[in-house]
Amino acid sequence: MPYRSPHLTAVALRLRAWFLLLTLFVVGIRPGSAAPLTTLPTATIPFSSAEQTVRDAIRCPNQIANRPGGVVLLVHGTGGTGANSWAETPYIKILPNLDPGFDVCWIDLPDLAQGDIQMTGEFVAHAITLLALNSTATNGKLTVVSHSQGALDVQWALAFWPQTRGLVSAFVSLAGDFKGSLLATAGCKIVSLFNGGKGCTAATWQQATNSKFLQTLNNAAGLALVPTTSIRSLNDDVVVPQVGENASSVLPWASNVLLQDVKVCGPDQDVNHSEMRIDPGAFALAYEALYRASKAQGSRPFDQKYCKAYVSNNSGWTVMDAQRAIDQSMGNFRSFFDNTPVKSEPPIMPYAQAWAP
Repeated sequence: MPYRSPHLTAVALRLRAWFLLLTLFVVGIRPGSAAPLTTLPTATIPFSSAEQTVRDAIRCPNQIANRPGGVVLLVHGTGGTGANSWAETPYIKILPNLDPGFDVCWIDLPDLAQGDIQMTGEFVAHAITLLALNSTATNGKLTVVSHSQGALDVQWALAFWPQTRGLVSAFVSLAGDFKGSLLATAGCKIVSLFNGGKGCTAATWQQATNSKFLQTLNNAAGLALVPTTSIRSLNDDVVVPQVGENASSVLPWASNVLLQDVKVCGPDQDVNHSEMRIDPGAFALAYEALYRASKAQGSRPFDQKYCKAYVSNNSGWTVMDAQRAIDQSMGNFRSFFDNTPVKSEPPIMPYAQAWAP
């Protein structure tokens, strides 16, 4: 039988989130944290990046043609670019022509997303506000798909630029490290061995479990702020752990989907971190979320046959073709060594100090 994932509608999710926020605020308890719950950020923070700089970083390979599904923004992870992360994936090759049709764009984050995530998060927030103006078919709202660190960029944007929350109708995270990764600290030590003890990139420090950055983000917005689908794999070889409620990709009040769940693709779905961008099962789940956001009502059931082949693919483009995306992106592993290293994570920005540990 086809599996229909238990997503909430946008209205129901917002109502439930605000009710729970109010309840937890009264009792002073925060999900997954010992810190007391504080109010969500509400201040309007001016963008420090020039508008033209952000516009120049956005690419829409199939142009923006006012397709009925609206604009989809793709946000890459650490060490990548928009092109080598997304160009050879189903999100560019297939998604634009799936019902009801989508205008798909990617963004190139500064410094290959190796710098301060607070800055790349602001960059994403700025991009959301600009692209929403072009998403006229969906009344000025867009959807966002992220991979890996991209989830933190999006969540930081939603947390500290509250105007973006009303512009995002759905957020899909592929292998997002909302709780960081236990491997980040070890990765920093390895990089330091090769650069004479100079440390590692700012983004790597910030993605270490219990970093000040992650504590600040989770204190400010450690839950889904918009309708969110977080998809993860037990075979993730970068973001760990991915087991149980402590899984890094699990975000409270999001629809958290494990590919190896027997109701999804089952235990034989072998998908590593990089492959999350091209896995047909993850793509089918993402498409379901995007389809639902593009419609006033209704959804598409998840069919397990799409765990091995792309949904509604009339392009002739196959999973084997998609492997090129992995081959291209591996070249950016050098950016962990080539980008300017720092000996500790960057300080928390003044606007976020109220939520800092």
